[in-house]
Amino acid sequence: MADERPDIKDTAEQAEFSDPARNELKEKAKSMLAELKKQKRRLLTKRIISAVMIAACAVIATFGQYRRYSEVKVYEKPQQIDEGQQTIPNDGEKIPDESTASAPSEGGDSTADTPESKTDDSFDGHFTIYSVGDVLTAENGSGTASCDIRNTADSDHDIVASFYIDSEVLKDLGIDTSSLEEDKWLIGQSGLFEPGFRITSVQLKELPDGSYLPAGTYNISMIERFYDHETGALSSYETGIPMTLEVQS
Repeated sequence: MADERPDIKDTAEQAEFSDPARNELKEKAKSMLAELKKQKRRLLTKRIISAVMIAACAVIATFGQYRRYSEVKVYEKPQQIDEGQQTIPNDGEKIPDESTASAPSEGGDSTADTPESKTDDSFDGHFTIYSVGDVLTAENGSGTASCDIRNTADSDHDIVASFYIDSEVLKDLGIDTSSLEEDKWLIGQSGLFEPGFRITSVQLKELPDGSYLPAGTYNISMIERFYDHETGALSSYETGIPMTLEVQS
């Protein structure tokens, strides 16, 4: 007697064709799984690319720093010799030892009879700069400020003196400082003055809003940058001295 039981495979195929909803669900599941795999591959690719770019940037930055500090600086004077530089008078005035030079008080009190000095021969050569007093005076905010900043004859560097006013002072004057890249504003700058010379005046500059400093007394800072007198190479060392600016009107 023949076996009349249905073939199991045929039964499964009939069930499969008889349940289209389940087949559709299976196809959707397969499609979702394939999409997830694609997304994982894309994410992994992005991470690899990001890691490579970060590594490349790190190499470029490191190489740039190496070149910056290892290569010889090219001589490029930042500006011409200061037209107002004067030979330091031989009046017998002595430069005090660095250990005895008095620094200006925090409040900016004048020490006009005590020169400020800075001597350093442990960086890129030897240079000495000092200011006779720590007060600059100007008739008005758009004029010139009188000073006595000296680059001694035994120095082997030219000097540029830059004068900065703190952004907080400008805010107190009602001036918008949001455009400033730093927390200070260049209020005046000398040209290069050579060893054995001094500057006795600095032209005051406009404020960020185009106005000038009104009458008053202001705490400022003098930053000196040093350039080799023979090669013009910028020294890696700079000094800063707190000073006072008095605007009379």
